[in-house]
Amino acid sequence: MKAEKKKCIIFGASKGGGYACDVLSRDYEVIGFSDNNKGKWGTSFYGKKIFPPLSLTEFKDCEIVVASVYYKAIHQQLLEMGLTKISVFYRIGHADGKKRMEYELYRIPEERAFASCEKSEALWKEMKSDFSLNFANNVKHYARQELKTTGRKNVLFCAYIFPPLGGSGVQRSLKFVKYLRNFGYEPIVLTVGKNDKRVLSDKSLLEELPKDLTVIRVDQDVFLPELLSKEKQLEIFNLYGGVVQSPEWMDECMAMWEKHDTRLIPDGQMIWVNECLRNIEGLLDLTKIDIVYTTGDPFSTFMLGYYLKGKYGMKWVMDYRDPWMSNQFYLDYYYTDRKYARALQEELERRLVLQADAIVSVAKAMSDEFNQKYGVPENKLFELTNGFDEEDFREISFPKSRNEKWTICYSGTVHGNRNVVVVLEAVNELIQNGEIQKEEIQWIFNGLLNDGWREKIQIADRYGIVVFNGYLDHLKSLELSVQSNLLVLCGESGSGSSIVYTGKVFEYLRTKVTILSLSAKGGVLDHILDETKAGRNFDYADREGISRFVLEQYHLWKNNKLSVMPADETAIQQYSRENICRKLAGIFDDALKRYGKRGAQSEK
Repeated sequence: MKAEKKKCIIFGASKGGGYACDVLSRDYEVIGFSDNNKGKWGTSFYGKKIFPPLSLTEFKDCEIVVASVYYKAIHQQLLEMGLTKISVFYRIGHADGKKRMEYELYRIPEERAFASCEKSEALWKEMKSDFSLNFANNVKHYARQELKTTGRKNVLFCAYIFPPLGGSGVQRSLKFVKYLRNFGYEPIVLTVGKNDKRVLSDKSLLEELPKDLTVIRVDQDVFLPELLSKEKQLEIFNLYGGVVQSPEWMDECMAMWEKHDTRLIPDGQMIWVNECLRNIEGLLDLTKIDIVYTTGDPFSTFMLGYYLKGKYGMKWVMDYRDPWMSNQFYLDYYYTDRKYARALQEELERRLVLQADAIVSVAKAMSDEFNQKYGVPENKLFELTNGFDEEDFREISFPKSRNEKWTICYSGTVHGNRNVVVVLEAVNELIQNGEIQKEEIQWIFNGLLNDGWREKIQIADRYGIVVFNGYLDHLKSLELSVQSNLLVLCGESGSGSSIVYTGKVFEYLRTKVTILSLSAKGGVLDHILDETKAGRNFDYADREGISRFVLEQYHLWKNNKLSVMPADETAIQQYSRENICRKLAGIFDDALKRYGKRGAQSEK
């Protein structure tokens, strides 16, 4: 006989509450939801009633589970109502399906995080040249790594997202580490160990790493700042102070945490960065490091470069895989609920970029913004795009005959405003008009569909042509792309999106399958496809052009012609991962030559 489930009410009738309902239903009887939005009261969410907060006092036998980024303010609100059975929901695992999602329910203290921290300007000034002063009671938990003598220069390669973590964000770091030895540099990787599993795992990627690679894994096993000891809260507080050197900035940050929420800026991985700095001097001999390379996001990783350069004088190269605060599109789209934190983050970013010896970004327009917005000298700014790895394609067989069905493929994550449904609607119209036979077409999706896109695609799939494969290991995803007839690529849309692009385009180029891209005209993707002649880019609003191109590619397949554009092979090969890594090594060489092996932190 099964034990009766405990009862709970979820506070937060939004996306986070939906995640909580999915997984809590395995262990709890979810009675309903509550929310501070009066417009939701009395309505339903996930098939359950939404109660006004004041009515929660009637449910004395229920646990109130807060599932909101504003958990601290809600927690305080519930305490003031006399409620005591309160916990905070934290999702463990990626939100791509109920089976992969786990969770923790945390009891958080009444005292706000960082409330007991006091400003220490004298310490902050000293920390610029000796961060270890912040860790007087440091206890070393990790085995020391003895660096091998290789004849190559040593690079401390700081990348939170690194195998076995998977997803699109890992490929850049993986391939740099794979090829750096070819150009005279020995990578020593500093990455995360235990974590909250919000980045999917792909253990197949471990096979690509050099067998004798030194990888240092530092755990992050606390994810909410309220659960940190007061000692560690103070350490993180001082890490901010040591960078910004401004009591006024710290006062504003404290006010933000008190008024809004206690989310860390720029991200929650500040907890991991603190653990790294706590332990790094016990992990390896830092005097043997020539270059420190930090890649974001998470952008908190940049703090490692700042402090390691400050104490040890090693050259610091920042790598932007994505924009942080330097692109209006990202500010408008990804920071909508944190506008109050923008000024603080911009000042934090400014202080960091002005200390780096070189800043690498995936698009020249991003570099231009660092120059215009923060005054970073042009000779410190470099563009290094993403790319494809030729070795990934060696074991993949390219089709020599026509597929039984004309196959459209989308590989990668669908999220944000990447409206892939625009192409599906064009296909629907062509089927409806009898110009494409529905029995002759299929569309496969390889990857994660976030932000409700799976449901949107299912609704738009009027003729049942869509197949969802979910997240696949990297090589399997490439194989399915190569075997397709048309590859669909979605960039961002809206103001400022022209300088943002998905790195998937480069692997698409190497497949030699025709590409249909959706992004701003005149933007980065438009330029790449025009340069390589590997496909066509359309504005999202150009429905007629999209439809015409789709039909053209379908007719090529019908006439038994492979859907391959007359691509420029030389233009494509410049995007090989090995060639791009050669350029990164050149940037390292330039930093060491221009600034010398060791140098002090400037006073900017």
